[in-house]
Amino acid sequence: KTRDAAEHMTKLLMDAEHEFEEHPDETTTVPDRDSYNLVIEGWARSEVEEATEAAERLFRKLLESKRLGTDTASYHGVLDAWSHSSNPGAFNRMLKIFNNMKEASKENPLVQPNIRTLNFIILSCARRANTLDHEDALDTAREAHQLLKDQLEENDQRMLPDLTSYTAVVDAYSNTESLEGAKLAESVVRDLEATYETTKDNRLRPNLLLYTALMKAWAHAKDEKGLLRVEEIFNEIESSEFLRPNTRSYAILLNSLSRSWRQDKARKALKILMSMREKAKNGERDIKPPLYIYNCAIEICAKTQGDLETQMEALKIAFAILRSIEADPDLEPNDATHAYLIRAAGQLLPQGKERNDIMVKVFHKAKKAGLVSHDVLKYFRKNAYNEIVRQELGCMEDSKGFINFSETPQSWNKNVK
Repeated sequence: KTRDAAEHMTKLLMDAEHEFEEHPDETTTVPDRDSYNLVIEGWARSEVEEATEAAERLFRKLLESKRLGTDTASYHGVLDAWSHSSNPGAFNRMLKIFNNMKEASKENPLVQPNIRTLNFIILSCARRANTLDHEDALDTAREAHQLLKDQLEENDQRMLPDLTSYTAVVDAYSNTESLEGAKLAESVVRDLEATYETTKDNRLRPNLLLYTALMKAWAHAKDEKGLLRVEEIFNEIESSEFLRPNTRSYAILLNSLSRSWRQDKARKALKILMSMREKAKNGERDIKPPLYIYNCAIEICAKTQGDLETQMEALKIAFAILRSIEADPDLEPNDATHAYLIRAAGQLLPQGKERNDIMVKVFHKAKKAGLVSHDVLKYFRKNAYNEIVRQELGCMEDSKGFINFSETPQSWNKNVK
């Protein structure tokens, strides 16, 4: 739909431009710079791959026209289009546009780069890093970091990095999912904190979004020390006079716990969940845990490793969390809830009748509720005895005796979203 809208806007603009060129004295609708900027922005918002080419084509018309010319919005529109591009050369193209804009501003008062210009490029790096492998993501994050440093050194008051700039660089490093990225993200935050303490510039005052991005960087660091640092940052947020954690902060804390080897992580997840519930009960309604938080806690239970006593405790916690979901009038279990419970029973109990009975019971509940997703089937098939699997999923067997997931009866998964 957004592509169609952009194409339609372009056609209207080109028709109007053609009419003006053919009949300049008779045309009442004369396309101006704002008309072009509007269509360029339309392509940018479409986020389709051809948006950059279409935006650049219109931008060049403005550059080449003595009647029209460019302004700040023209440059921002084409930068915005490139900021969503998957083209490997997007960063270099944005830098070239950025430098051209700075040069143009020396002669054209309508072209004035500002902090939004800078942040288009840095935010684009953060998004791009999320789509790349480790080394390329790290290179992209470093490019964003270097651009921030360059602007600080240039000291152009129009484009001095602000909190959004720093947070985007931290986010870019967090998307590298590496220990090196986490350490570099930490250095960015420390630099910002030091600058704020010196200047007391409210544009640079660290906020929850910044520290949440730093938590994410350490949660994805793939290092056991990462969890300790996530907990430290979370505790700093909790003890701050100006900040308090939100559900995303808690989600990252749980995600980090899920990746750890701690044998007490099921107990720790329950403690975090209960803390959120208690705070919501005492008036912090925005901290009330949503279903995905409960499901994350159940998954942590399923991933607990240790002796039989530790694993049995984790299983009991998983089903205690299920009862909490069922007791909450605002929540009800979904397909992920059932999948993680089956996984928990399969991973935490030794082979035998009890394990199979629990998995069958959860599977029947999922089937009755129309919540048999691919993951429910996957964990059930992986952990239940073969004869149990055939008994429950026999209707999905193909001619060779294999379970065909695409043959799931519609009534089984009608409520899977």
